[in-house]
Order: sequence, then C-alpha cells, then structure tokens
Amino acid sequence: MSNTVGSGNSLTFTEWHAAVLGSVVGAFAAYLRTIGYTAVGVSLAVFFVAGALGLRAYDGSVAGRTVTKEPWYALAALVVAGAAVMLIAG
Repeated sequence: MSNTVGSGNSLTFTEWHAAVLGSVVGAFAAYLRTIGYTAVGVSLAVFFVAGALGLRAYDGSVAGRTVTKEPWYALAALVVAGAAVMLIAG
C-alpha cells in the first residue's frame, strides 16, 4: 500500500526543492506583512512570482533554475505557506 497522494508518482528532486523554496519565500513574505513591512513582503512575493513565470530572469543560480523549471510547485507552495502564516500570525 502506497502513502502517496494523487497519481501515486513521487515528487522529483526538482519538484521538491521548488516547493521548499516557494514555501520559504511565501512564509517570509507573509510574516513581513504581519509585522508591518507590507511593501517589502509584497515586493518579495511579486519578484518571486515574476521569476517563477519567466517574466524576470534570475541570476543563473541553482535556486533560480529550480523555480523556473517547476514554477507551479513553487507558486502553490508560496500561496499555501503564505496563507498559513497569515492565519496563524495574522
């Protein structure tokens, strides 16, 4: 019996790391908003989304390439982590 969700396929290395990066950025951006740095938090989130969707080129870092290869995992994690922080710390 498998404990995986959905199709039963496990996440790849790139998918997992894109989700981790998205969740860290989402949580940090939401935290910045809750402590009064709304403009900085929104700017961070917008920059991340623009890079993930290819609208803004990252500097060629491993993290930038990872997010660009798996943008939907990164963006979904960004939203979920940001919403969780807003609910908890909001």
